[in-house]
Amino acid sequence: MFRIRQDVYQAQTRHALLNNSLTVKIGDIVAPLPTTNSVLTNATATVTLTTRPVLGLVVGFSKANGEVITTGTDPANTPGQLVTASDNTTVAYYHAVFIPITEQMEFSADLSAAAGTTTNSDGVFVWFSLSDCRTVGETTVLQYGSASAPLRILSLGVDPEDSASKRIICRFQLTGIPSKA
Repeated sequence: MFRIRQDVYQAQTRHALLNNSLTVKIGDIVAPLPTTNSVLTNATATVTLTTRPVLGLVVGFSKANGEVITTGTDPANTPGQLVTASDNTTVAYYHAVFIPITEQMEFSADLSAAAGTTTNSDGVFVWFSLSDCRTVGETTVLQYGSASAPLRILSLGVDPEDSASKRIICRFQLTGIPSKA
């Protein structure tokens, strides 16, 4: 799960329709579908590397009319997770409430393994990819200047608040591709 490290005001949140047949949790990273930019899907390594950048961090869910989904209003879902049906884009119209990601934002993010398991993954200013919409791929680490693929997550080091060393502080690179030094 990703967590934003700065205060963000509610006025900055956006709502967008979720794709069909998704499981989305608060703290997930989302991206627009390649076929239509008005529908969101879970961000993955493939999404962020080959087609488009990440868009936002999910902070909640709403119905088409803007009603926030809370405990008791939709028994099939919970405030922390939403599962869309196969016809969400034509019938239910559930939306993600998200904060648009900027390059200045810092996140504390889960790694797929403890930092340092792969050489340099506990370093500062190394690049990673998403493993999935909730996790940074610890094995995808590349030092700056050796990037052979357009990795999108810049590590600022291991999160000092994590005693297990399974979290890093990071930023997303949303434009361009990290270039070789």
